[in-house]
Amino acid sequence: MAYVNANTVHFTLNKALDYYADKKNDFAKITGNSEFYDVLEAGNNEKVQYIYCDHCSYETAEEEWTITRKKAPYDKEGCKDNILCYHIWQSFAPGEVTAEQAHQIGKEFAERCFGGKYSYIVTTHLDTHCLHNHIAFCSVDYVNHKKFPTKLKTAKREWRNISDEICLAHGLSIINNKSKSKSKSQTNSKIKKGQTWRDVLRNDIDKIIQTSDSFEEFLEEMCKLGYAVKADGKFISFRHKEMKRFMRLSQKTLGEDYTEDAIRERIITKRPSIPKHMRNGKKKITLIIDIDANIKCQTSDAYKNWATIHNIQEASKALNFLIDNGVGTYDEMDKKVDSLQNEKRQSTKSLQQIDKEIYDLKDKLKLLNDFNDVKKYIIEYNNLSGKEKRQYKEKHYNEFQRFEILKRRIDAEYPNSKIPSAKKMQRELDELIKRREELYEKHKIIEKDIEDFSTARNTINTFMHRHKEPQHGEQQHSRTEQASKDNQTL
Repeated sequence: MAYVNANTVHFTLNKALDYYADKKNDFAKITGNSEFYDVLEAGNNEKVQYIYCDHCSYETAEEEWTITRKKAPYDKEGCKDNILCYHIWQSFAPGEVTAEQAHQIGKEFAERCFGGKYSYIVTTHLDTHCLHNHIAFCSVDYVNHKKFPTKLKTAKREWRNISDEICLAHGLSIINNKSKSKSKSQTNSKIKKGQTWRDVLRNDIDKIIQTSDSFEEFLEEMCKLGYAVKADGKFISFRHKEMKRFMRLSQKTLGEDYTEDAIRERIITKRPSIPKHMRNGKKKITLIIDIDANIKCQTSDAYKNWATIHNIQEASKALNFLIDNGVGTYDEMDKKVDSLQNEKRQSTKSLQQIDKEIYDLKDKLKLLNDFNDVKKYIIEYNNLSGKEKRQYKEKHYNEFQRFEILKRRIDAEYPNSKIPSAKKMQRELDELIKRREELYEKHKIIEKDIEDFSTARNTINTFMHRHKEPQHGEQQHSRTEQASKDNQTL
């Protein structure tokens, strides 16, 4: 029998294809033509993987599929679908099929589902006790350049039915869908007993923060864990493939340490989440109590007396804070808060810019390292001659293909300038990260100053009844009084 499931790839298509084709398997070499490959273990002929490609080559599939997707029309909302490709895995019971049978079933399945319309790659991994196929196909067809139309949930049912038909034709058993289903807690491998999805999301965020150098990298790593990301509003939201709905990165949903700003700060400082009972309990300036509107003040004279004393104390605390910071008039107080808001906007822009520079530089550094890894094959090739040269090129055909792709990207990145060294780029990256840490420390100070000054201003304004609505007959007099009051001392 074959178990079939699927998901979509939204980011880092190259890494996904590398995994399906097992390019990190350093002990393997690839032989064959451009359509079918046998992966052989060095030293003997024991197969560890099969690869089959239709209307693409797995070495250049990322570039080919990108070109195909760019030809797709825009949707009704004016933007293109962010699905890069669809990924299906087909796993067989241990000992039920041979490697050749598993690969043949995968090829027949892909041909029936996508043949003649979508370019696809079928790989058979033999390195686990369960032989399994990975099938990836481009989200846009190469005939009419239209996006795959079926919703994933519906498509999975159709793919499972087709897989069952092929398995029966090969004399294999199929999964009985009518068997008694397990409870949600039994089938859900991501969530453990006693946990909620909030706990799971917090744990995953904590884990990814420790290995990420930028917020963009954090989002990519969360996607690799199976989370979908939505950033179309005030908050960024996550939904695991097993969850029913999205969860926001907000203080109300996950807590103080899981807002976007807090996660950016934790990525830089690498600090863990702080439990609520261990947070700093230092008292801050608080807003005063509206005695006239507070019901408890109307029903209890003792509470009213306490609230009156509390208001005087808080107003005194706010006034002392403002005077200590050189603010002596209402006008100066308002200008100070406005100035801090402008500083925060500039600081936020600077942080966003340096985050982008770090992300771009890491991308360039990876490109340069990959290019240097395959460049050595070209150098060795140039030092050979005659028959040895031809044999060497045939042996390292994939490395030569990879070199050509990376060379085009390098030439496009540095058309008229000298290619920098990897060590120099790494030093630049380290300096950018250090500069970002310094900027963020200043940004946190500005945010704290805004909070303190805004609270102090609101406390003074409320205490002095600056926002009290004037009576109809007193409206003109109040405007004149307010204009002169702005220049009065606090």
